[in-house]
Amino acid sequence: MLVLSRKPNEGITIMIEDKILKIKVLSIEGNAIKLGFEGPRNFKIYREEVYESIMEENLSATKVKDVLEVKKLFEKK
Repeated sequence: MLVLSRKPNEGITIMIEDKILKIKVLSIEGNAIKLGFEGPRNFKIYREEVYESIMEENLSATKVKDVLEVKKLFEKK
């Protein structure tokens, strides 16, 4: 893990292939930090707890309780 220290109004630029995501520290209030993100609209940015919930939901959707039911989906009618 890379750890960087930033002060308010300082930022970080992340380049993934030809796309650029800029993260800026907007303010620090007590133990909360407000971050601003600037990048392509098709970038998906999630809070960690939301992302983990999405991944758990996707994983549970792939679990099959009855293999015979899945087999029926591919049978010719």
